[in-house]
Amino acid sequence: MGSIPASRANNKVNFMYNVIWKDTDNRVCDKQFSDLTPAMAWARELGVFVTITGGEFDIVGVLGADGVVDGQLPNGTDYTWKKRRP
Repeated sequence: MGSIPASRANNKVNFMYNVIWKDTDNRVCDKQFSDLTPAMAWARELGVFVTITGGEFDIVGVLGADGVVDGQLPNGTDYTWKKRRP
């Protein structure tokens, strides 16, 4: 088993969250945040596919799909995802 990082042993967990996306020229961009809430807000404002890394998990996708109304996203594109069961 690995050792526990000193920051965790002291209950001072300072995760840095990194939002990664590609710009319109297909260049990889990133912005760092000290808290998950502003990282997710930034990713939602971008409106493109992002990866948020940090802590012990990653979040991937286009944030903001919670605004589906009549089968369309807020930007007017169709929301076509369907859960598929075996």
